[in-house]
Amino acid sequence: FHDGHIPAKGARMRLPGQHVLVSIAAALLAVGEGAAAQSGGENRGDILLLIRALSDSDAVVRESAAEALGELGPGAEQAILPLIRLLSDGDPFVNGKAAGALSRIGQRSVPGLIRALVDGETNVRWCAAIALGKMGTSAREAVPVLAGALRDTDDNVRWSAAVALGEMGTLAGEAIPALIRCLHDRDEDVRRGADMALDAVDPGRRSRTPDWRLAVA
Repeated sequence: FHDGHIPAKGARMRLPGQHVLVSIAAALLAVGEGAAAQSGGENRGDILLLIRALSDSDAVVRESAAEALGELGPGAEQAILPLIRLLSDGDPFVNGKAAGALSRIGQRSVPGLIRALVDGETNVRWCAAIALGKMGTSAREAVPVLAGALRDTDDNVRWSAAVALGEMGTLAGEAIPALIRCLHDRDEDVRRGADMALDAVDPGRRSRTPDWRLAVA
């Protein structure tokens, strides 16, 4: 996801007739229609239905609920903490949708995602970095923690942190030293991610030196 988007994980087979999925779809429609009918007011009952579905035993239901909450954008603010918890889900479709939903909810998700960047679970840190990258400059307060994540022990976390910093452009200037260090990372994807991020964070760097790797001891 060099463009900051969650990588496609392929299509999952959906089982027809799952009544919970129908309820989720109905709740999403109800929220949308209710907003118009109530002059912008939220139908909190329907959002709570989606939040409860995040804990369903069926991974397809959890995934669908996370996707539906993401469609609601900032209107699903009360789902931030449950979605943060869902980043630790063992199903990659589910935690991917949770990360996407948090990015679409927007800036109010940032504090929780910053905390998730130092979580003990690798997948949680990885998904948090992905979500922050998708938010771009609106997540600029995460720059210091993302810079720290460039030292993570996991290659995927370091790469996604580099990509996220690149998405923040010149607002991530304080991360330049950490990105330079990553030009010598043991993982090729991390090195490439850091190189691309540096182009975005400091657009004039190549006019000053052809390759910053030559300037790093």
